[in-house]
Amino acid sequence: LAALEREELRPRMYAITQAVVDELSSHLPLVQGGELDGDAHLAAAYMGVALRLFDPQAEMPPELEALVAAQVEQVLAGGGSAGSVLVSGFQDDYSAYQPTGHYAGDVDLQTYYRAMTWFSRVHFSFSNSRSSVGPSRAPLIITLALRQADLPQGSAAQQWAQVEEVLNFMV
Repeated sequence: LAALEREELRPRMYAITQAVVDELSSHLPLVQGGELDGDAHLAAAYMGVALRLFDPQAEMPPELEALVAAQVEQVLAGGGSAGSVLVSGFQDDYSAYQPTGHYAGDVDLQTYYRAMTWFSRVHFSFSNSRSSVGPSRAPLIITLALRQADLPQGSAAQQWAQVEEVLNFMV
């Protein structure tokens, strides 16, 4: 499992995440000042957090840097239950991002663990029944970018589906 995650899943998920961040970043100028501006920035920052968790040195578009850095800092601090500094209305237990088992002690597996934990735990509200925060269009924007982003092996969406298939089999 450790070899599969380190040698195949981590590099593939990093490449997917980078491609989606690039795609989302290309959308930002198109929606600037419009109705989708806030959701598009949230979508790009959400994916940027995962990219930075995979690689702390990953390049980040300047307009996302502050948002991404603040959320990554909260994740890495592991301070227990708190509201997300990025996703309004979302509460998480940040101690869950501390690698355990075979993930601990291996830098590549630690970064993989944190980024995949981010993907599995953080979600957006589609309704405002539990909070005063309105529904987010960020998941739809991310899905569009995932479908539009290309990698040498195929679309980012196809690559993501293949990783999900492996992870579902493993679980």
